[in-house]
Amino acid sequence: MRWKKIAVISACIMAFGITSYASGGVESIQAYLNHDFKFTLNNNAWVPKDSDGVVLTPVILNGTSYLPVKAVVEATGGEVQWNEATKTIAITSANGESVTTKQKEFTSEELRVIQEKLRNYWDELGRTYSIRLMSVGSTQEHLEVEIRKFGEFEKNLSGEEINSIKKSLFKFVGQEFPLKLEVIQCCRQEANIIGEIIKTDKVNKKVLIENHENKVGNSDNPDATWVTLTEDGKIVVKDSKQLQVFSDLSIGQQVKAWSVGITFLSYPGQASVVKIEIQSNK
Repeated sequence: MRWKKIAVISACIMAFGITSYASGGVESIQAYLNHDFKFTLNNNAWVPKDSDGVVLTPVILNGTSYLPVKAVVEATGGEVQWNEATKTIAITSANGESVTTKQKEFTSEELRVIQEKLRNYWDELGRTYSIRLMSVGSTQEHLEVEIRKFGEFEKNLSGEEINSIKKSLFKFVGQEFPLKLEVIQCCRQEANIIGEIIKTDKVNKKVLIENHENKVGNSDNPDATWVTLTEDGKIVVKDSKQLQVFSDLSIGQQVKAWSVGITFLSYPGQASVVKIEIQSNK
């Protein structure tokens, strides 16, 4: 195990890389750097780095491992700020799927102006981070934005990616603003469209799925929805990783589908789906 003996000073310095140690609360200690540690974040390999991209090595002190506060918190979607006047490290947490940042108060009209300004930025943001905007709206308190990954839509966005997206939005607007950013992840929950394919439309590449176990309101009409695959959508067979094509869909198949965005409540309904899973052939 490659350990290197070092001298470290105060948690503040570890967190922010401060080079001036002239503080009454600073105490010299003896610790070690361990270069053999590996890290995972949400089950994915993770390498802690500082804001300049330099790889960080954990410090071992009295049998306990330490990493800089800033690197760890920002990797999980949070924020860290240093108040020099009060010698305070302020940590704002995030849960990895939903990030709420509250700064100064904004009027509802100011938030609508920000929403309108961002209209010209969504395409660029989507290309940069491989995401798709699902919805955006403003309340009296904050801007609400829903996004999803594009392509690998069954994977989570990392905390670092969420934090970076948030910062990009602030940079484009020119200031921080109250933001609720929610990431929609496909296919963790049960499919919301289940049933049998009763029609196919090869021209428009959509299929009509009926569920005779569910009725519409008080009528005898079965639940029915025309579904269309999104640009990055995929068709699979249950318990198989092999991808299918639209021509593999046929009348009589039992399928499940996961929709994204708005489902139009006409009869039959209409929905865009990111995944169709063939359960069985009739």
